[in-house]
Amino acid sequence: MQARARDSGYAWRADHFPVLDIHGPYTRPLLPAGADTNDPVAYYKLGDSVMKLKQGLADRAFYWALRLDPTMADAYYRRWQVLHEGVTYRLFPDSSIRFYRHPSYDDSAAAAVDSLRLSAFMYNPFLDAALDIPLRIRNLRERDADRDARVAGLWAYSKGNYKKAVAKLGEAIRKHPDEVMFHVPRAYAWAHLQQIDSAVADLNAFIARIERFQESTVAPYISKDRLYYGIGVLRGGQGRYAEARSAYESVLAENLGFYMAHVRLSAVAQLLHDTTTALLELETAALMRADDPVVLTMHGGFLVGAGRLADAERQLRAAIHADTDYALPYAVLGQAAEQRHDTAKALSDYREYLARSSRDAAERGWVSEHVARLAATPNGGGAR
Repeated sequence: MQARARDSGYAWRADHFPVLDIHGPYTRPLLPAGADTNDPVAYYKLGDSVMKLKQGLADRAFYWALRLDPTMADAYYRRWQVLHEGVTYRLFPDSSIRFYRHPSYDDSAAAAVDSLRLSAFMYNPFLDAALDIPLRIRNLRERDADRDARVAGLWAYSKGNYKKAVAKLGEAIRKHPDEVMFHVPRAYAWAHLQQIDSAVADLNAFIARIERFQESTVAPYISKDRLYYGIGVLRGGQGRYAEARSAYESVLAENLGFYMAHVRLSAVAQLLHDTTTALLELETAALMRADDPVVLTMHGGFLVGAGRLADAERQLRAAIHADTDYALPYAVLGQAAEQRHDTAKALSDYREYLARSSRDAAERGWVSEHVARLAATPNGGGAR
């Protein structure tokens, strides 16, 4: 491989090996003719299609999927796989290919890579990859896995057979009631089957067992933050916002630094018409992650709704500084400009949004309507 890299041009090396600096910026990979170059899904599909053979290209594709949609859980995880589990060589700044030993987990390079995996689970705690099923189980033949209900349940989950996973894991729990950890994969299987109450019941059963264990023994503390977070996501998806709020509050009681729980708690507080809590939680999240364009955009949008336009614009400009290719903050800036009756600025911001958003973006329709209306006003059509 090193000989091929040495004898090949830069383009070949860049396609096959991730660059050493994972932060970019990188040039956009070419998409097939006719593809929407602002569509994050198009870049995700490109990366997914080449990640086994061209890991440099895959890394750039996932990077661009995330530039355009910083909430795409699957792209975070796939990029982590490329950088953590993929080739052990990197493209260095001098264009050479050299062996790269994964750094130990006490340094910044390792933390940056691992943050991709953490972000994936924050945006979707029920990604299949959230369950680390051993390769020795995943590679079994079905008839061999079926010899033990515990193994059969995990094997079925790894194959996407969630109905069988639920049945076998239920059998395992009945046969081995002390092995309470099997409530977690069964909860995930229930979630994939959209049996939300059953998923929550399993997560709560595991939480209760942890609490009983810790109350009865001198045991090391086990944080339950991710379990409560999963419950919050599930209950929020059902529209059971009071229960989602309680779950996110439990996350923060376990781990006050879980910034995405602050974000989600803010969202459910808004739905419950508790604007004080909603603003406080967003302010907390924005202080914790002043580099996260999603948090900054949400904070800016909330402030626009509250009429605090100068504060909102500061947050939204910070979001754009964090990710100039993320379209949504431009649309929210346009709303702020409209509230200030600054037609030229609103048109400029909305057009920046349209230049960056995908053809099927949820907000594109109303932004286009606002542009048409504002451009028809006196002096509006001349704005740039």
